[in-house]
Amino acid sequence: MNDKTHGALLSLRILLPYERPAAERAWKEYEHRPETRMHQNYGPEGMALLAAARSGNRFTVASGLVGLLLYAVLSGVGAIVSYALLALAFASAGAGISRGFQAGAAGRRFRGGRPYVRRPSGVSDLIGIDHFAQ
Repeated sequence: MNDKTHGALLSLRILLPYERPAAERAWKEYEHRPETRMHQNYGPEGMALLAAARSGNRFTVASGLVGLLLYAVLSGVGAIVSYALLALAFASAGAGISRGFQAGAAGRRFRGGRPYVRRPSGVSDLIGIDHFAQ
């Protein structure tokens, strides 16, 4: 990793330990393919934050499902454990949502005044008219 990339990754020091590997993989992917539409919209920091937001999805879904199953099957102490698992699922989902908002803000900073690059749609795609030609 060069100094510029490493310095920029240090700006992502706010990431949780389980989010860092996904963010680093997204950063390396950006270095190799910066021309994709998502990379143009979000930039390297935004893509790393989006990857961090998605990194907790498995944990969120798993803890939520196990919490619901325990609540349905057990009562008493099992219900307390299920409430704790559901609380963890909601906290993890909240962290992912906040990372998504942070990624959006990083994308706006990266684009500066440029508008969001959208995928052309409609009949003009079928006939080959370029919406973005100047």
